[in-house]
Amino acid sequence: KLARAGCSASVNQSLPPTNPAAIEKDSGRMGADVQLDFDRVFLAWEGIFVRSHQLRGKHISRRGYFALAMIRLPADFEVVSRYEMFDPNLDRSNVIRRRIVGGVNWHVDPKLWKIQLNYRRDLTPIFSHLLIAQTQVNF
Repeated sequence: KLARAGCSASVNQSLPPTNPAAIEKDSGRMGADVQLDFDRVFLAWEGIFVRSHQLRGKHISRRGYFALAMIRLPADFEVVSRYEMFDPNLDRSNVIRRRIVGGVNWHVDPKLWKIQLNYRRDLTPIFSHLLIAQTQVNF
């Protein structure tokens, strides 16, 4: 279980949406991901590119990716960092959204329950700071 890589693609040759309530419809999507999992270190990257039909026949293209690094510590703790980038319209400038996240996970019961505390900072277009506490329960 050292490395895993994958890719996906879909093409939709349908016409642009005719319903005025529908803003757009995906016409093509491509994605790829890579994961490296060592004993105490986990690294991941995922990217996506989407082309959509909009009303009036115009196309819009989007892209995004994230990179994640996690270090496993003793006593069921993990330190996690993540960088995300999303461009909702490749034809317009100054709309790229960037975000960094750093946090700590504690696996109270490694097979059942995890508590997470994360700090998130949105870098563009508006700088914002957010502290997030959440829990995950497997069942």
